[in-house]
Amino acid sequence: MSDIPRPDAGAPASSANDRSGPGSAPPARVRGRRMRRVVMGGLLAVVLLAAGAVALAPVWLNTEAGRRFLVGRINMAATPGEIRVERIAVSWTAPIELEGVTLLDAADAPVLTARTGRLDRSLLDLLRRPNDFGTLALAGVNLELVRRGDGSINLVEALGKIFDDPKPRRDFDIDLDGRLSFADPGLAAPFTAERFAFRLHLEPAPLPARWALEMANPSKSRGATIEASGDFDRWRSRTRDGFAPDLSASVRAVDWRLSDGLAIADSSRFDAVASGVIGVTREGGRWGSTGELTAALSGSEIAANLGAIERPVVLEWKGWTEGEDLRVAGKLEAPALPGIDGPVALELAGRLAAASDLATCESFRLATSWGDLEGSGTIGALSASPTIELSGALRPNYRRIEAELVRRVEPNAELVGGEALWKLAGPAAALADSSRAGELTFDFALPIEHADLYGMELGATRLAGRWAGSRVTVEPIETTLNGGRLMLRPEVDFDAEGGPVVRLGAGAAIRDARINDEVSRRVLSYVAPVLNQATQVNGTVSADLSSAVFPLERAVGRKATVEGLVVFDDVTFGAGPLSRELLSLVIRDPGKLEQARLVIDQPVRLAIAEGRIEQHGLGLAVGNLARIELDGWVDFERNLALEASIPLNPELFPKVPLLNGVVRATRFRIPIGGTLDQPRVDGTAMKEGLSKLGQDVLQETAARGLVELFSAIGRPRDPNAVPKPPAPRSTPQERKAMRQEKQAERKRARSPRP
Repeated sequence: MSDIPRPDAGAPASSANDRSGPGSAPPARVRGRRMRRVVMGGLLAVVLLAAGAVALAPVWLNTEAGRRFLVGRINMAATPGEIRVERIAVSWTAPIELEGVTLLDAADAPVLTARTGRLDRSLLDLLRRPNDFGTLALAGVNLELVRRGDGSINLVEALGKIFDDPKPRRDFDIDLDGRLSFADPGLAAPFTAERFAFRLHLEPAPLPARWALEMANPSKSRGATIEASGDFDRWRSRTRDGFAPDLSASVRAVDWRLSDGLAIADSSRFDAVASGVIGVTREGGRWGSTGELTAALSGSEIAANLGAIERPVVLEWKGWTEGEDLRVAGKLEAPALPGIDGPVALELAGRLAAASDLATCESFRLATSWGDLEGSGTIGALSASPTIELSGALRPNYRRIEAELVRRVEPNAELVGGEALWKLAGPAAALADSSRAGELTFDFALPIEHADLYGMELGATRLAGRWAGSRVTVEPIETTLNGGRLMLRPEVDFDAEGGPVVRLGAGAAIRDARINDEVSRRVLSYVAPVLNQATQVNGTVSADLSSAVFPLERAVGRKATVEGLVVFDDVTFGAGPLSRELLSLVIRDPGKLEQARLVIDQPVRLAIAEGRIEQHGLGLAVGNLARIELDGWVDFERNLALEASIPLNPELFPKVPLLNGVVRATRFRIPIGGTLDQPRVDGTAMKEGLSKLGQDVLQETAARGLVELFSAIGRPRDPNAVPKPPAPRSTPQERKAMRQEKQAERKRARSPRP
């Protein structure tokens, strides 16, 4: 063991791992340095690759694959709609440029198209401030808004997620510039704006979204503009039922033309030029509104092309909340409306109580030159099937109505009445749907104090009734008529075959009404044509109608029909044109003709059909001389088609007593045409009657002569009879003069005529 050398105590001990030979491993610290170099190199490579990728990202995004990727990411926020972009230009430092932008709704129908677009943020800006999207400006826009019948709007539906799930920290502006089209079921044609500018600013929570709008139509009116602005709360107005934001809006219009724009009924439309300011608010679910609008309407087609409105119409209204209720008030003023001349004014005030599902019309008043309509009432069950119950008063302007009757119908017309009361109840939907009008009930009562038309004086009465279902039933009318009695049982039937009609029920009658010249000329001349232009008419008339139907609508083949009996009670009168023509056939003495008093004193069967008044049984007594009978018709154009049965008066042959028996048994039937004012008697029938009368007279004369001859032969001579003196003889001078006269006559007959 002593042979083993000991290490030097002063020398350091060698590690068992040290390798000093050429094949030995490097020390541990060497390996660490190498690892660090590898890691650093890898990191550098990753950084270089990442930097290259970042630097090349815009290049890739500008490719077709990059465009699809970017548009796909955008559509994730735009569902259920879809955005399509034809080209995108992206840069780290420059704004993002777009071309061929299209927004489609869920049904792939285009809502918005834009020629170009520009987002004023670069990729670097978006990385630095990811919630600040800047401003997206779209140019060459064609925005086609559509409001459907259920109230939904295509643009809101297409961008539903943006409104339903907004990002609280996001700040984004949208600018649109182009043209606008808005379609709505209530518009006869889409509302359009040739120039349209819109800006929407979506600010971070809790700030509201703000918007502004400008529109113009330079081709229709150079100065026509609409400017609007407003805001709505996107954050605090959310409920379980959806998005119901608080909002405010103000709209200002200057000479804006609505061409073929607004429809107020199924086939009614009108054009308008409107100016005014409108304000709308909603806060906590409560609406408020105020504004003033002036509109000049023209080219109107209201209900059935009633005409045009050329003067301004002013509309003012306001709305406000009072407790839990919404209050509204407004007025409409127009210098004239189609079918109504003179100023028209409508005032309305009401209250909506959402808690009780009830709307109250506190007052309304419609004032026209024809009268005033006032009323109030309620509309209940608003959320289900609204029902109305309104009542009020109608105050006709009787002076205006009377003046119109004087101008159009009767120069001496008079009408005096009182205030009418009315009540309307039923489903509100029936007011706008004519097929459901029968579901409404309407009660009315109108007092008439006095009326005079065509010389017929109507006493005080009351027109009252009810419209229910398809009928209007009027209470029985009993009053005076020219000192007699008038009794009517009218009703209106809307379901009658061919259209609505007025019927006079059984019991319609007139009793002992006095008649005069005017009544006979304007009314009774159609029943008894001989009364036309008659003078000094005196007497009474009664009538009983078995049926009477009067159509309310004009249609081919639809005319009034009436059947009844008219009784003339000793009606006397002086001759008019027709009766004078008839009298001339039985009276030759002009003095007697002028003094003749005529009498009608028997019933006349009356029937009105096909626009004609047919009468049968009219008898005209001419003193004790003759009785003339008339049958036939008169139409409402005053044309005649009558036949007169006229006896031959023996006084026409006073010197021929032999004809008296023949004449008394003879009646001529003479046709009469022409008009009431210019009757035309057929003279041919008279000549034929006289010719036949001549034959009858010859036969009667021959028969009577033979009878008298045989009677003379068979009769014995009276011995006590005084003989007749002989006829005086002519002197010779007288006989000579007679011969000379006869010779002169023969010469004159033989001589040629000059």
